[in-house]
Amino acid sequence: MGAVLGGALLAACASMPGAGDAGWRKLTQVEKRFAIFMDDPAPEPVDGLATFRLVYIYAPGAVKHEGQEVSWQEYSAMTINCAEDTVKVGPRTRYAPDGSVIASDDTQEFVAIIGPAIVRAADLSCRGVAAPEQVILPDGADWREAARANIAASEPF
Repeated sequence: MGAVLGGALLAACASMPGAGDAGWRKLTQVEKRFAIFMDDPAPEPVDGLATFRLVYIYAPGAVKHEGQEVSWQEYSAMTINCAEDTVKVGPRTRYAPDGSVIASDDTQEFVAIIGPAIVRAADLSCRGVAAPEQVILPDGADWREAARANIAASEPF
């Protein structure tokens, strides 16, 4: 009985967000308008470079690009140079609520890190330091809707 209970407890802990499962860590939230998430667990730097996905999730109607509502935008390969405290944002794609692409671009130059979300991503990826108020949402087909609900129910930080 103890082995079965222990095994069930171990399996339950292993499936919790942040305990090895893929998820999305909320780095910051601006008002009730949007929040910024990165993959979780944070990637380990390779040769001093940490590359990860960063996603802005917008509240319905909060952001428009050239007259079209933007539901989310994703940086698919943001890279931080841990030694130099610089960031290369890489490819960025903006999406409409139906998932269609509105716009995309690609910035490959490294620049100084600015903004609280990128500072927190660097702290997490390069130094292993997470802000205590960060929330982790499990990955899945509906994670963006869960993120929008979290924005509506949460206070900015």
